[in-house]
Amino acid sequence: MKSKFKYLSFLIMAIVIFAFMYVFFTNVYPLIIYDADDWTYIAAPRSFIPLIHAWNPARVLPETLMPMCGSIAAYIIYPITHNYLNSLTIVNAFMVALFISLYIYFFTKMLSQVFSLKNISAVLISILFLLFHFIIFLAALENNQHMFLAQNVTCYFFYLIPNLLNFILVFMFMGNKINYSLDFSNPLKLGVLLLAIYAAIFSNLYCSIVLASFAGSQILINFFQEIKTKFNLPEFIKKYFLLWGIIGSFIISALFELTGGRAGFGVQDNFWGSLKTAFLNLKASFFSVNKKVFFFFALITLIFIIVFIYDILKKKDIKKYRNLFLSVIICIIVLAFYFILLSAKVNASYTSHIQYTYGLWANILLLEFLMLSYLIKRFPKTMVLFPLGLCLFLVEFNNSIKTFTENNSYVIEAIGNDIIEQITSSEKNGEKIIYLHVPKYDNSDNWPHAIYLGERISETLYRHNITKNKLDIKIVPDVKYNAKYNI
Repeated sequence: MKSKFKYLSFLIMAIVIFAFMYVFFTNVYPLIIYDADDWTYIAAPRSFIPLIHAWNPARVLPETLMPMCGSIAAYIIYPITHNYLNSLTIVNAFMVALFISLYIYFFTKMLSQVFSLKNISAVLISILFLLFHFIIFLAALENNQHMFLAQNVTCYFFYLIPNLLNFILVFMFMGNKINYSLDFSNPLKLGVLLLAIYAAIFSNLYCSIVLASFAGSQILINFFQEIKTKFNLPEFIKKYFLLWGIIGSFIISALFELTGGRAGFGVQDNFWGSLKTAFLNLKASFFSVNKKVFFFFALITLIFIIVFIYDILKKKDIKKYRNLFLSVIICIIVLAFYFILLSAKVNASYTSHIQYTYGLWANILLLEFLMLSYLIKRFPKTMVLFPLGLCLFLVEFNNSIKTFTENNSYVIEAIGNDIIEQITSSEKNGEKIIYLHVPKYDNSDNWPHAIYLGERISETLYRHNITKNKLDIKIVPDVKYNAKYNI
């Protein structure tokens, strides 16, 4: 009964976080479809299995979840709101908020299971953990990144959501005594777990490495522990079959991606030069961390090291915690090298954007908050200071004049509604060829309203029953629209 009450309090916390994030992504930073990618993937159908030689062969999760949200918005929400763009924003925000709330819920549950914390302690730590996703990079006066920031709606589905799902699984594995040899005593539960793993791995190589690196760290740690005793390799493989399966699936997904059109797009020719740039960009990200956050982390780390060494010398039973901390440290090291190498091959600038390196920074936050939780477990009376500390951080965050990167939502929404109005009114007038006027941008393909947008937006609006026919839409970059929308 006590356990059920504990998890009920965690659920209430998750619901409050969901409400907060939903308001955030509908009003503060609304997820409005805008560019050519958004208009493509919000309705583009694909199979739930990897597709060799496709543009994104192994990005199964984002390319099925995003159009599913588009269909829900078009056929369930739109008939109620009668506002197409707003209907899409409502469903997109709901999905992102849902994954963030689940992410925090499973983090809280993991803390409770690993450190046997009181429910109020676990909840307060988790709220602080969430807050740090916003303040960790709040350093410059403007254009700061937070960890739930992505460059467009597509990237929320292609990067943030897969990252959150991977970490949800990591938290589950950390907190529960999982039978890695595959336990068929509850087939449905196992089936749901395997589905979640499949979706996490076949999502995005910048995200699936989170779960794959955790699986690898667990195999490595257990290998060095068990090799000291009578070691049997076949038994070891069988015992950790699920972990081997995760790593194998990750390799298969990478091989699928190599066959795709995206794999050859924008690939860097000068690898060593790109490698240096990717490293320097990641290094610059570390120096962009908020100084107060850095000081807080340094203080927690120093105190933790002193206490942990003392506990080792006193021969306390810390094997479980040692393995947990070691696993996260291994993941941080692997992810840092992986992101530098992958970005050097794909795009060296990626290491300066949180949406690509989320796994690294979330693991750093995870390590620091695991250390904090360990200290609170060792010294429970220190929780008397925690509400004050949480309030100090909240007030500091609220009083700060520093701002995040803006998404110009009013302009984005106005242009989107203008585009839909041009198309629907032209269709009503019986025009066979529609010349869609959009702002003119200083790049070769007029991104974000690219010259190839016409066919994509025609397909999407037809699939969502906004237009009655597939229309021949020609994109016309028009400087008058720049003046109209002050671009």
